[in-house]
Amino acid sequence: MANSYVKNDVHIIFHVKSTSVKIRKEDFQPVVQYIGGTIKGIGGTPFIIGGTGDHIHILTSVPPTRTLSVFVQNIKAECSRWIKTLDVHYRH
Repeated sequence: MANSYVKNDVHIIFHVKSTSVKIRKEDFQPVVQYIGGTIKGIGGTPFIIGGTGDHIHILTSVPPTRTLSVFVQNIKAECSRWIKTLDVHYRH
C-alpha cells in the first residue's frame, strides 16, 4: 500500500491597514509569541515570525487537514481579537 506525505510550508505576510495604528515596539514580542501559540494551537508549526510595526512575516507549515485560506483566516481572527484586548491603543 502506498503512503502519502504532505508538507505545505508557506510565507505569510500580514500588513496593517494604512489607517490603522502600528504595533508598538514594546508589544511586538508578545504579538509574535501569541501568533506562534495560535499556529501551534491549530496544528501548524511556526518556523520564524518577525517583521516591523506595520507588517509581520510568518514562515510556517500548514497542517494537511486545513486549507490555506482557513488557516490564515484563523490566525488573523485570533490575533486581531487578542491584540484589541492588549491595550486601548489597538481597540480601533
